Amino acid sequence: MKKNIYCFSIIALAILVLDQVTKWLVQSIEIGESITLIPGFLELGHYLNYGASFGMLQDKTWFLISFSILVIFLIAYYYKQIPTKYEILIAMILGGTLGNLGDRFIRGYVVDFINFSYWPAFNVADMAVTIGAVVLIIMLMKDKQDRTVHIFTKKRHKRNKKARIF
Repeated sequence: MKKNIYCFSIIALAILVLDQVTKWLVQSIEIGESITLIPGFLELGHYLNYGASFGMLQDKTWFLISFSILVIFLIAYYYKQIPTKYEILIAMILGGTLGNLGDRFIRGYVVDFINFSYWPAFNVADMAVTIGAVVLIIMLMKDKQDRTVHIFTKKRHKRNKKARIF
């Protein structure tokens, strides 16, 4: 299957735009305030995140900016080597990384607004990075398992053929 840089770019750009538009929309909510959508379960709020997910790396903005730039550089550098079946997932990771990087550059923090009662607040960029990374890891593990089974099966057949010859 041929690589399609346009499709890859459109997915990454769509995630970036959706992320920034949703963050712009929640500015009408006071910082730290929220609107209950499903009582005791889901709120739409306006939260400032000076770190990474789960409150890690608080006030390490320059480290997070540097790491994001590294991720973007690696995706760009290795783009031609990315197997086609992983392109959408990598585009999701790129779009989400660009979204949060933009926040860190412009604001010095990331705007989070989706808040489930049992989970830290997050945003569209976080969803894209998380879904892209988790599905990519699952696919890579499955591919590795498939290769391992194939190699094991292939070796076993070779052994059986040798046994029949002697």
